[in-house]
Amino acid sequence: MTPAPVPTATPTATATPSADKDSYQAGICLDTAKTIREVTCDRPHNFEVMLSKRLEQRRRPSVRSMSRTCWSALKTYLSSTDTAASRLEATHYGPWKGKDGKWRFSCLAAERGRNDKEVRRTGSLAGALAGGLGAFQLCLEGEPLDEGPLRVVPCSRPHRSEAIPGVMAVDDFPPGRKGLMKVGLRAGLHCEKPGAAYLGGTRRGAESRGVAPTREAWLDGFTDAVCFVVSKTPVKGVMKSTGRP
Repeated sequence: MTPAPVPTATPTATATPSADKDSYQAGICLDTAKTIREVTCDRPHNFEVMLSKRLEQRRRPSVRSMSRTCWSALKTYLSSTDTAASRLEATHYGPWKGKDGKWRFSCLAAERGRNDKEVRRTGSLAGALAGGLGAFQLCLEGEPLDEGPLRVVPCSRPHRSEAIPGVMAVDDFPPGRKGLMKVGLRAGLHCEKPGAAYLGGTRRGAESRGVAPTREAWLDGFTDAVCFVVSKTPVKGVMKSTGRP
């Protein structure tokens, strides 16, 4: 099994920080509707700074290295290892050089919405998943392995797939195509127990699925296999037996 594409939210504004700006402070929010503008998080925004890095290395940091740093930072910032089962995702902004010639970049958190676009929202995401997935649970109109873009919807709207607690860290990738299949099999077996716990046993027309990262996604820092419950027909509201994710 391989997953649908890794979330791809990115700052859309073309402005860059001034050369004398050391960093964006963690905890501030960015509104990129027209240009990149710092705002307090109680104002509408689409990105929140989780972490800012000043690098000692002379060479420009790679996209892959920044991505790895930011996906790791997301779990810490949201206070959960189940972040991959939510609509919250990580991206990076930069890199740029300050007056001292040092490279800098910032890790940003965003909420993923319809048409693969980041949601314009208010409020801070710090510790947002400490109590569970809650309102940020990832629900999809179709199945997680459907071709094409994921169709993310609120869980109150008709959907067939729900990401659930029980994300499995993929520590390493065995080589070759067989390695990819092995990781997919591990994910499927792992997700049987969380799926049964989520549904309260068995539910007619619903089953658990394990969706493993591709090797490329894993190298980019998206290192988790995500558990889903998938219904044959659309449902409204979560399928969890207690009614909450």
